[in-house]
Amino acid sequence: MRLRKLFVVLLALLIVLSFAGCGGSGGGDDDPAGDNGGTNGGNGGDGDNGDNGGSGGGNGGEDDTPAIPNDFVRVNGGTVNGSVEDSHIFIEGRTVTIRNMYVCDHEVTQKEFKQYMKLYVWTSDNGTNHSLESQSPSGDGDNYPVFWTSWYSAVIYCNLRSMAEGLTPCYYIRIDDKDETDVATWLSALGPNLDLAAHDYQCLNCEDGKYYYNGSQTLGRSQVLLDYTGSSDTNGGIQFNTSANGYRLPTEVEWEYIARGGLSNNGMFPEQTTYAGSNDYNEVAVGFSTPYGAEIKTKAPNTLDIYDMSGNAVEWVWDWHEGDVNITASTPVTGPEKPASGDGRVKRGGSHNNSYIQSQVNYRLNGIPGSTLDGAGFRVVRNAD
Repeated sequence: MRLRKLFVVLLALLIVLSFAGCGGSGGGDDDPAGDNGGTNGGNGGDGDNGDNGGSGGGNGGEDDTPAIPNDFVRVNGGTVNGSVEDSHIFIEGRTVTIRNMYVCDHEVTQKEFKQYMKLYVWTSDNGTNHSLESQSPSGDGDNYPVFWTSWYSAVIYCNLRSMAEGLTPCYYIRIDDKDETDVATWLSALGPNLDLAAHDYQCLNCEDGKYYYNGSQTLGRSQVLLDYTGSSDTNGGIQFNTSANGYRLPTEVEWEYIARGGLSNNGMFPEQTTYAGSNDYNEVAVGFSTPYGAEIKTKAPNTLDIYDMSGNAVEWVWDWHEGDVNITASTPVTGPEKPASGDGRVKRGGSHNNSYIQSQVNYRLNGIPGSTLDGAGFRVVRNAD
């Protein structure tokens, strides 16, 4: 009888222990990973490599942390309150919040640009083909920055590359009460004033199916302005969807934030330098001592491992240029509205044919967005959140 009672007690205990092991979870969707599940536990949610369940338990969640795109650096944003020494945009009374970004570690190269845009080529009287770069003071080659861009060319490139990679383009024009991001629609809907191939007689050997590349300001050629003066047009035709995940130009605030190295964990900029990454111009800048420019990433990077933010190609950014004195505490992070007079866009960082002063992290240049300028290129970023 005693043995029978002992057997019943042991059986009951085994049953209780069995139920206690059931239903445990796999790895959770937290960061870091969730705890192990018990016996016969369920699968874990997607987190940063959630742990697997216990004996008989489900699998842990997979890593859902977005991969950083190739040749990009993740730059964490932050809020900058007030003035930064020598800055014309981080000024007293102004508070700007910069979002997390993926930043290309190099200026867009000629190879990358020509993947979506036409290469400017013409034929001389003796039948020789010439590229624009080979006839200019800037270098010609796949791994060189694209040196002769207009602001509009940079914007078109961003949208074409975004669409090619399945991302949401950042730039649009309001056409017939619809926000149009497709460059082909811009060209077909808005008429001959947007014909980017208007200079075909100068582009006899352009690649078919791609958009007109650039012209030369010094030769009296300029790309037709991509301005649409329809209803609700407040920004020169092209508008900026700040929440889209496609490629775009940095804003001026973002550009200077990146060049200065971003905020550290204590919410402060690192020790500041005159140029992007150094007080020694020659250490980080491809400058006027290199009259044709250089291939990307030949000089030292800044503290974020981003190259050529001083020198080589001067970089277009999103903002209208309204002059230093007109940037105030209330100027939004995307810059001022289009000025009542003037139509310049901001360029930053200086080029190989600018002076060392123009390559300083605080120096602001402007350019007419429809004109192509020797030494003018750009860098692309993407939202990371």
